[in-house]
Amino acid sequence: MTKRTELQQRIAETKATLMTHVANRVFSSRQSGLDGLAKRVVLGKKTIITPDPDLSHSELSET
Repeated sequence: MTKRTELQQRIAETKATLMTHVANRVFSSRQSGLDGLAKRVVLGKKTIITPDPDLSHSELSET
């Protein structure tokens, strides 16, 4: 068992509690309020991926 000071134990428990709250908000199905804010902060901006014609397999889709 590791030896922690009382302060270190409180900090570890607080971090775990906060991460639990954030994870619950991020994985919820709601998109508004604190849930939406948590998702925007954690997930960041979405990047738009444009299709690359060199990577398409058009010969497979013709059959």
